Amino acid sequence: AAYFGFAFGGVTLSLSSMIGAALVFAVVLFVTRMIQDWLGSRFLPQTRLDAGVRNSVRTIFGYAGAIVAVLLAGGQIGLDVEKLALIAGGLSVGIGFGLQTIANNFVSGLILLWERGIRVGDWVVVGADQGFVRAINARATEIETFDRGTLIVPNSNLVSGVVKNWVRNDRVGRIIVAVNVAYESDVEQVRDMLITAAKAQDQVLKIPAPTVLFAEFADWALKFNLICFVDDIELGERTRSDINFDVLRRMREAGLRIPYPAVPPPDPAPMDFNAWFEAFLGDRWFTFDPRHNRPRIGRILISRGRDAADVAMITSFGAHALTRFAVVTEEIKQPAVVVA
Repeated sequence: AAYFGFAFGGVTLSLSSMIGAALVFAVVLFVTRMIQDWLGSRFLPQTRLDAGVRNSVRTIFGYAGAIVAVLLAGGQIGLDVEKLALIAGGLSVGIGFGLQTIANNFVSGLILLWERGIRVGDWVVVGADQGFVRAINARATEIETFDRGTLIVPNSNLVSGVVKNWVRNDRVGRIIVAVNVAYESDVEQVRDMLITAAKAQDQVLKIPAPTVLFAEFADWALKFNLICFVDDIELGERTRSDINFDVLRRMREAGLRIPYPAVPPPDPAPMDFNAWFEAFLGDRWFTFDPRHNRPRIGRILISRGRDAADVAMITSFGAHALTRFAVVTEEIKQPAVVVA
């Protein structure tokens, strides 16, 4: 009975039909993979299509082959289009409850492959990370960062989020080199020197031509921005570095001074009032005369003993410290006050 099958929902399931369906599915899927490999390695590279288009064609063909394999395997067990529609309706309910995220990522992957806003090989920026797109899979996209790490980004994030693509239309990119010179410098000489340094680089385009903008009169320097375009944005950082080396060499040869921002002096260290009084006032006379409201020279004996009737506590001397001294005066029998 197991071999000849049993009826379930209008479909006769048997061991032979299920084995046949599995074989048909495996064979169709194997042929699909072979054709995919042939398209990706032999046929498509000979065309004028870029790498992103070739990857889209190969991936969409794989999805189509998988759908055909499912339909043919379903036909082996008696599933027609109407029954498949019922199964799809049941799956939609399951997707609505638990598989919504997976379905969203899968559909987003198809949108990426169809619209080609992001292609394999593109240099993209996603949030704080950037790198090259290496694969657009059914669920997520793989981005290889500059430090050789792999960033796995769900396809739905790329469709609904903000993504910067450096090479969406072409590979031409702009680079900006900031240069500061002293106020006594000849600005015309600076402009000519920067343009000459940019034109000396092979990667810099002649059209649009390099230009120099006088950016700002800063407090300590004149600020210029050298703006130029390169034919391949992937070489932009290397070209910027070469221009910096060349500009520094030309500035030193022309005697142009590179200014530095003024550094404020450090805050003075708190004064050690104990050592100060002991070093300079230990053997002097210094008391306060209330009749003239001014200090008068007298002899001060500094001690750190206990308070007594003829001992005054001095508690002043600036904002950096609060120091207490026991002062014994020999001339005036009243508290002596010393103000720093």
